[in-house]
Amino acid sequence: MVELTEKDYTLDFVSPPGDSLAEMLEDKDMTQADLARRINLSPKTINEIILGKSAITTETALALEMVLGASAEFWLNRERNYRVALARQQDEQRLRSSADWLKQVPYAEMVNRSWVESSSDPAMQVKSMLQFFGVVSVKQYECQYSQPVAAFHKPATVESRTGALAAWLRRGEILAQQVSCSPYNEAAFKKVLDEARKLTLRPFKDVRGDLVQMCAAAGVAVVFVKGLVKSSVYGATRWPSPRKALLQLSFRSNVEDTTWFTFYHEAGHILLHSKREVFIDEMPGSTEVSHDPQKEDEANIFAEDSLIRRRSWDAFVDRKDYTSEAGITAFAREMQIHPGIVVGRLQFKDLVPHSYYWKLRRSLTHQPDTMDATY
Repeated sequence: MVELTEKDYTLDFVSPPGDSLAEMLEDKDMTQADLARRINLSPKTINEIILGKSAITTETALALEMVLGASAEFWLNRERNYRVALARQQDEQRLRSSADWLKQVPYAEMVNRSWVESSSDPAMQVKSMLQFFGVVSVKQYECQYSQPVAAFHKPATVESRTGALAAWLRRGEILAQQVSCSPYNEAAFKKVLDEARKLTLRPFKDVRGDLVQMCAAAGVAVVFVKGLVKSSVYGATRWPSPRKALLQLSFRSNVEDTTWFTFYHEAGHILLHSKREVFIDEMPGSTEVSHDPQKEDEANIFAEDSLIRRRSWDAFVDRKDYTSEAGITAFAREMQIHPGIVVGRLQFKDLVPHSYYWKLRRSLTHQPDTMDATY
């Protein structure tokens, strides 16, 4: 007679451990009533275990080990695997019922960026998206991301979807977790901002790694996430913890000076405003995207003064040195910044037409297309 092992009673498909128990009783010519008497349980309880209506407890598993030979670990593993399988089936139904939510989030674009796994099964698509956002359900996603993002007014001239903006923000959170930062130090960050002005002289692709390291040493995680198609965001600022600020840039503009202005604008939020607030800026210099225009104005002024000191700027404008390329480049050299910073501000202030001096503004189009990086 061939002796059967525990493996012979383990089924590959979802089945209650009672199936293995019934098979083992049959092999041993033992009835349910016999087993009930031997392990001091009621026949009803044994029958409910076989039908999957009652779970095998630790005490029952030990008793089955004594009477039937199969280890307590075998019975408990069968019970656990069965309950997990049932839970997965129920969870799959729950996920499938949330498939309509996928219309609100840029799933296909996120798959193309390898942010989430690709699947043709709607339930798996929903699961991948929830895992990306780090939440268990659509309701938690809405509480954590959708509702806070929707609180920000969007400019009427730019199409934007809450789901795309939420995904962009979440990607920034994920990248920021990879940035090792010292505890936030306001004085150190101010020093970084002063030193970073000189970085504008070099192509941004060559200095963004230095910028990240400098800011991290002051407690600010700087991350770059290229904007999604339906998000119109330029930058955002929030505090993942009281000891770490997150400054996120999107490279939505195709010129470096706008990126630098956005960086200093977001830095202004970090230095000037509450750690409890989230700032999402969709157009540099615009006050339309915030629930608090005054704070946006304050951040704009901070960025302007950080890049070009107000007294120097006023004197430059009064002299009308901006009427020639030579005057602009000479002023930029004096300020130790790239001429594009000066031109961008001149155009924004409507001191020169937006078609003027474009060759002095350095383009971002030569940058790599995949900008999701922490450096």
